[in-house]
Amino acid sequence: MGIPGLSSWLTKPENYPDIIIPCEEDGQSASRSVKFDNLYLDMNEIIYLLIGSDSSSPIQKEENEIIQSVFVSIDRIFSIVRPQKLLYMALDGVAPMAKMNDLRKGRFLHFKKQENKCFDTNLIKSGTPFMSKLSNCLQDYIRYRMNTDPAWRSIKVILSNANVPGEGEHKIMDYIRQQRAEPDYDPATYHVVYSADSDVILLALTIHTNYFRILRISPSIDTELQRYEFINLAKLRTNLENDLKVPDIFQWNPERAIDDWVFLCFLAGNDFFPNLPLIEFYRKNMNFLRDIYKESSGYLTENGQLNMNHLKKFLTRVAGKQVEIFEKEDQGHNQANNNQPAFSIDSVKDQLSRGNPTTIYLGPPRMNPQRAVPISKKEAVKPSSILPKNSRQRDQRYGEIEQEPSEVLINNDSNDSARLGGKSWHKKYYREKFNIDLSASKEFPTEVAQDYVRGLHWILQYYFKGVPSWDWYYPHHYAPFACDISNLKDVSVVFNKTSKPLKPLEQLLAIFPPQYANYLPKQWQQLMLDKESPIIDFYPSDFKIDLNGKREESQGVTLLPFVNKEDLLQALESVYSTLTLEEEKRNRHGYDRLFIHTKNPCYKQFSTLYDNNENQITETNPFHILTKLNEGITGKIWVDNDDTFVRIDAPIEDPITKKKIKNNQVLSVNYRNLRFHGDCNDIKDRLNEGDQAINKN
Repeated sequence: MGIPGLSSWLTKPENYPDIIIPCEEDGQSASRSVKFDNLYLDMNEIIYLLIGSDSSSPIQKEENEIIQSVFVSIDRIFSIVRPQKLLYMALDGVAPMAKMNDLRKGRFLHFKKQENKCFDTNLIKSGTPFMSKLSNCLQDYIRYRMNTDPAWRSIKVILSNANVPGEGEHKIMDYIRQQRAEPDYDPATYHVVYSADSDVILLALTIHTNYFRILRISPSIDTELQRYEFINLAKLRTNLENDLKVPDIFQWNPERAIDDWVFLCFLAGNDFFPNLPLIEFYRKNMNFLRDIYKESSGYLTENGQLNMNHLKKFLTRVAGKQVEIFEKEDQGHNQANNNQPAFSIDSVKDQLSRGNPTTIYLGPPRMNPQRAVPISKKEAVKPSSILPKNSRQRDQRYGEIEQEPSEVLINNDSNDSARLGGKSWHKKYYREKFNIDLSASKEFPTEVAQDYVRGLHWILQYYFKGVPSWDWYYPHHYAPFACDISNLKDVSVVFNKTSKPLKPLEQLLAIFPPQYANYLPKQWQQLMLDKESPIIDFYPSDFKIDLNGKREESQGVTLLPFVNKEDLLQALESVYSTLTLEEEKRNRHGYDRLFIHTKNPCYKQFSTLYDNNENQITETNPFHILTKLNEGITGKIWVDNDDTFVRIDAPIEDPITKKKIKNNQVLSVNYRNLRFHGDCNDIKDRLNEGDQAINKN
């Protein structure tokens, strides 16, 4: 998902439209003028695009048809990029607990909006039979392509399936980050990531290289024949350097400035905790963050860590700007109230039915969650249902609202107690959003601000170094104000580095609503359905959505209870023994699988794993492959003892055409990327010389 509005904001005419490179597939395009070394596929993006993740999509497909379409998409992307060394496919595995509330929101809303589609998007989650089937089919597909296509035969392929923990795009970036940290890494290695997720743009910037492009379906072309385009990271980096540079303020370092810009984007939205109030790309107010930043006295981040002194000074200025925005919107609200007739849902419906849409005033934010939209009441009128169709322009492919969303819910009551305007906006915010009376709990904003700062530390480490803790999550539905953070004195930030991710079926139990209990093992279902279940509070039959100034429910705040990991695992102790062998397999954590052809120059050291001493090379005693001996790839490997393993010279078949090959020539091994423990700045400095050679145009 990523940051709402970021992708469209970047390419607007007033920002950085020159970062887009059209991609022609005729073999003569500019994309062919550059040789790309490594291609990485965000596989979940491919799947969602094929099934039509938007509710208005007419696409309906069965499982086998979806899988075949995935293969066709991979073939097409491969033919565009033509990687010289590596193809890396990453499926979403179990996510950190920090992402769990976002995943729960998606599944609970999915139940409300579900339609009679042939394919259920619930299946695109780690631990489901479909993802297990897809993984097996992808292995067959990889073997067949490497046996029959010379372009595949010359490269290595890594498959990170849904049993390998981590979000797909983060698994990709963790791999790239580790390879770049190796002493023998070639800084001129050119990477291409296929993904439409705006997260990938920020993750790519954290890699600090000009040899990087993002490939995606063009969002501006609405035809049956979808076309691709590149995002040129070298050009984006140049644009950001030019926009952020302020001489004579503090010692200029473009790499650190780009890191800070990535951090500023987190304040505007992310998948792990809410954005600061009024800080959004949709509001067109990101420029004021940049302007305040350019007047700062120092960098906000260093090597994936926050500089709290500089952050507090920065947010003090942001807080002043927030007050200005509140007062301006309050004045606009009062002025509009004097000119608008009383609001009536019935009158709006009547005018719409007669083809005479009224001018609907969109007043200040409704802040009281108790007055939010009840999900179980179909008769509740949603703002999007009463607006004229032409006022809701939507990018169907990326799910982003191109038109500026309203600041608020439909509400024309000038005496609305939930309104933010006026001198008491700070108290009103905490009373209406958190149900806290600050006159009795003066320290509460400080507690929320401390939790939020921990979140900022967590997300920086997550994007720059990898998961700092699988257990941590932000325990509130709303963010504090900038002034609350700027007033902090000390914040203790300690993450549990020994924490472990949930297992696939455990995550399904954590994110699915009770209506989807049938996706879980039989004995597990009662934990979601039985009123006496110790975790029944995780699964409300009714919940509320605070639109919080948005028009779409998917953009609002879904007021669901947070899942406590310890309570979840404790409740599972009594039913774990009831899993079948097939369910146990789907519930395991796995490792990446690396494929190599017998004609590859590096094949010999891989094949020795399966000689007479194969039992000596195991998961606990893996073989360390070196960068300089393996065409730029390092990591640890051991024998593939899965029941899907296919030996050399064994027969295989094409998973699509069922055409058989008698003598397989592709070997697979288990692969584990080395954990990144390096210093980001050291890597940037060491690789900077190699990056200077690229043509940024």
